[in-house]
Amino acid sequence: TNLLQQLLLVFHKKKKKNQILHSENNLPHADSMFDENLIFLEQSVENKEELLKQICEKLLKAGYVKEPFFSSVMQREREISTEIGSGVAIPHGNAQYVNDTVIVYAGLQKTIPWGRDEHVQHVFLPVISVSNKNEVERSIKNFYRRLIALIEHGEIRRLLDMRDASEVIAHFEDI
Repeated sequence: TNLLQQLLLVFHKKKKKNQILHSENNLPHADSMFDENLIFLEQSVENKEELLKQICEKLLKAGYVKEPFFSSVMQREREISTEIGSGVAIPHGNAQYVNDTVIVYAGLQKTIPWGRDEHVQHVFLPVISVSNKNEVERSIKNFYRRLIALIEHGEIRRLLDMRDASEVIAHFEDI
């Protein structure tokens, strides 16, 4: 199942119901899926390929992915844009090239082109391992719910003001 399709389906269902997600919904914290070393703030890049290459090189160096992961991310981008609106993109690659699950966040100094007429300033790259599938799937769904809540509440822009990776993680916990 395509993660982007799942996210868009959840997003549109929430939009139709006009639901607001709060911490009292007893959602598990999304922070367990983040690595502070893979949260990039105030990034200055010219295009998505440059950004994704930098991120994937750091993922490879940290041992989260195998060498072909970057190519799989770029292949997915050629097939369909992963921009979802509100200046947010959620690119992802093939799970067969993933060693361990993590979510990468990059906040950009300025918007960059992402697709035809789309521009983004927030990039979340879920790196999903196929091991522990049920646990990972639950965590990813919770991450998506929190991301949708950030977008719906207009809180996504606050991430750009944050200067520390722990602030970004805490912001996800608070929504």
